[in-house]
Amino acid sequence: MVRIRGINTVNDNGPLYVIDGVSTRNQDLSSLNPNDIESMQVLKDASSAAIYGAQAANGVILITTKKGKTGKASISLKADWGFSDFAMDYRPTLSGAERREYIYNGMVLGQQRSGKSDADAIAYADKNIDKYAPVPWCGYTDWGDYLFKKGSHSSYEASISGGTDKFKYYSSLSYLNQEGIVKTSGLERITGRLNVDFQATDKLKFGANIMFTNLNQDVYSEGTGYTAPFYSSVSKLTPSDPVYNEDGSYNQDLISLSRRNPVLAQEYNYQREYVTRMFNTINAEYEFIKDLKLKSILSYDYNISKGKEWKDSRTSDGEKNNGGAEKAYSEYNKLVWSNQLTYKTTIQKDHNLDALVGYEIDSKYNDFLSGYATNFLTPIKNDIANGQTLESIDGSSKRSRMVSYITRLNYDYKNKYKAG
Repeated sequence: MVRIRGINTVNDNGPLYVIDGVSTRNQDLSSLNPNDIESMQVLKDASSAAIYGAQAANGVILITTKKGKTGKASISLKADWGFSDFAMDYRPTLSGAERREYIYNGMVLGQQRSGKSDADAIAYADKNIDKYAPVPWCGYTDWGDYLFKKGSHSSYEASISGGTDKFKYYSSLSYLNQEGIVKTSGLERITGRLNVDFQATDKLKFGANIMFTNLNQDVYSEGTGYTAPFYSSVSKLTPSDPVYNEDGSYNQDLISLSRRNPVLAQEYNYQREYVTRMFNTINAEYEFIKDLKLKSILSYDYNISKGKEWKDSRTSDGEKNNGGAEKAYSEYNKLVWSNQLTYKTTIQKDHNLDALVGYEIDSKYNDFLSGYATNFLTPIKNDIANGQTLESIDGSSKRSRMVSYITRLNYDYKNKYKAG
């Protein structure tokens, strides 16, 4: 999550991203290969971001991707492996023995304060301690060992770039596989990119930027649900709760969570997301006279997102409804056509003038559909069509268009005194 100017509204507080001259509100940059980025620039003051109008209210991030350079073809191969873990002990809790002793002492003290003798207070604590802090059959449990793991990642990338005075190219293909520190989290991404520039004549040049991404992700609940790994591990679970019963079945008689065993939920429940994105741009630039240029950009950003969440009937999340499946589908596309006429000149070495007029059409379309079904005959066949009860269905579509007119005039004297 990126914040440049803090929280300005209850809605979208994210900045405007401009990738190779094209604005986009798609804030999930996981579809963009970081190694394809040549540079990033943050525009946070009003004057530098003014050209983007109200869209720049939360700041602007300019992203420029790599381009080819004149010379022989340069081939690059990269491979990377690594591991990840908590930067610090996440909200450390008492060990089982420490917790048992703490509760035991509290019970004794509570009885003494109510007027009981020391012997009666100790007898009370001895009799009741196993209700609140028993020693489990398998020894005290470290739930973190079952809910978390050391994360890992591996990435592979191949790229080629080069060109001549008239034609330059850059192309890359990459693969990323990342396993998170939560056992049910992970990401797999394939990205491809082709950037080309062609100098047709002394006055006319063309360019194209083509990107394709396919992303699959396993996610988990980060909220305060009883089976959410971060919340339950430090707020509800105790070392006195064994994960399994002596017969090997899952323990569903936990001290605070009753039947809600988060390890059982991790075993059978899942939440998955699938994203396919194509972000393609073509541009042309013509120079009428020296420093008077007209540039036209046509861009098409197309996203398909699919998600599925399954709550298994063998877990506390799905047992009441005999299993529940939710499936969602979202299609988003954005077409941008931008035209800008710019002129830069210097008069008598000291007076610098920079003028721009522009026209832009931004057309967006979003289509969304989701459904939720329960009562499955078997958890193995858990596609939403197999649910015997359709609980809900929701959908919406929205189309919008924005037309912008842009003007800018900047003047400076000896690069010291500026007006615009």
